[in-house]
Amino acid sequence: MRSGFWLGLIVIVVFVLAFFILPRLSPSTVSSLVITLLFLAIMMLLVYRHARTSGYHCAPCGHEFPISLWVDFLSPHGFGRKLLRCPRCGISSWCTEIDRAAIRLPGETEEPIPEAPAEEVGWLYVQVLIVLVLYAGLWGLTFLRWPSPSAAPTGLILKVPLAAGILPVLHAVFCLFAARQGYKSAVYPAVTAFVVAFLLLAGWMQWIVLARLA
Repeated sequence: MRSGFWLGLIVIVVFVLAFFILPRLSPSTVSSLVITLLFLAIMMLLVYRHARTSGYHCAPCGHEFPISLWVDFLSPHGFGRKLLRCPRCGISSWCTEIDRAAIRLPGETEEPIPEAPAEEVGWLYVQVLIVLVLYAGLWGLTFLRWPSPSAAPTGLILKVPLAAGILPVLHAVFCLFAARQGYKSAVYPAVTAFVVAFLLLAGWMQWIVLARLA
């Protein structure tokens, strides 16, 4: 049922893009959008294939388990390992990648063990809030510094905050997924620091542009 839901959602999105959105855009914008969608489609196909052929070994309890497409796509990974929450012991750790065909079937081969308590992930919500406040500040700077109070900012001036909005959205998805899974890793503060630096740079660039228009 889940596969049917996502397939139906994709069909609806493609229909809306093809008949309502793309005809209203310029040729260059359409080309950029099509290339981006093709890139995302290829990337998702690669992740889907990886999720179907790979499994993971939990070091704390030795459990071996497969993961879904979305967990594979959103969980941080390194060389041959991925940050995952074991479905058996509940511990969040860097699990080693194995061949999915080698995963032991559930049964008497593993003794059940108590699930570990959920780790404190409140700091992930704080990181999301910090990034969103900075992004809201970028929009506030754009409207407050706009030299023509009687007219709305032009599309050229709005390009910076609109383009910068991609990172806060991705960052929120990344961190909220981690909070739901109970992940705890230095990866997330590092990503947050990068996004914060990017937004500060975007704000500085926007300040210079608006100062020249004043």
